[in-house]
Amino acid sequence: MSMKNPVVYIRLSVLVAFIALFSRCDYSKRLADYTNQELAAEIKKNTGITVVLQTGNDDLCVHHQLLSLAQEYMYLTAKAQREFSDTFKSKYRQVIVEPTQTAQHQTGELVWLELLQCDTPSTCAVSFSKVIKDATSLTGLDPMTSLLPDGGNGSSLHLTLEWLSDERTIRFYDTQDGILYDAVSSVDSTSFTTGISQGTIAFSREDSSARGACSEPLPLQTLVL
Repeated sequence: MSMKNPVVYIRLSVLVAFIALFSRCDYSKRLADYTNQELAAEIKKNTGITVVLQTGNDDLCVHHQLLSLAQEYMYLTAKAQREFSDTFKSKYRQVIVEPTQTAQHQTGELVWLELLQCDTPSTCAVSFSKVIKDATSLTGLDPMTSLLPDGGNGSSLHLTLEWLSDERTIRFYDTQDGILYDAVSSVDSTSFTTGISQGTIAFSREDSSARGACSEPLPLQTLVL
């Protein structure tokens, strides 16, 4: 009777592990395209934990949080997954995800000057940039993520994320003159106003679109502490 080659088994086990890892990565990428409702359903299917959404699919911060929880659970071992689900169910009935709250407002005007490096008139790249006007203000407290139970064992966990609302108007000016770029210190400087009048500094674009930043998503294990 011939002995089976152990190298074959080692290579096969490595292949199986690689396929499993690739499958998880592919699944993780697909999760990013799920809506909030779909992510909540996926968490329920995988963990047995009910996630009740009090917000819509357009809540970006909630999407980041649900996606983080789903992906983190996916990479746990089968034993760790069972332990997590069992521990949660022994303490709580469900997770209620509240609408994201705005904690901070950033307003005002920010002006940038960019130095362009151009190979051809139509092919330019920004080589340096600096702020030449900062008339912005920040009000409110830093965004935080909170997790609060509404009672003892068998209660619900209320998960609330917060948002920094960036309402600034941001303007960009460009120049290809390195000496002029170095000379400009603010929009009030003579070099800037002269550059504008002579056409060596030009208005490039304005960004007044809605922007912001979410509070940090909570790690999965926070739900069972």
